[in-house]
Amino acid sequence: MQQDQTVRKNLEEEHQQRGTNYRGLGQIVRGLLFVFVGLFILFSDKLGLGLKASPLVQTIMGYLAIAYGAFRLGSGVWKMTRK
Repeated sequence: MQQDQTVRKNLEEEHQQRGTNYRGLGQIVRGLLFVFVGLFILFSDKLGLGLKASPLVQTIMGYLAIAYGAFRLGSGVWKMTRK
């Protein structure tokens, strides 16, 4: 009986650890996506894609997206590396 509980507890811990790794990976992917979107917004004029917003709004939104992406990247890396 005690052995069954120990095995069940070990399986639950492994499942929880795997879920944490997937969550960390998801945050890394979202972080990269936001960084690329921010860079796209910042350099859209240089790429020849005129967005219908003022340059000030584009700059603010670009930097906000990059900052949020960096936060997500850091959070994802931290979750992936902690044990």
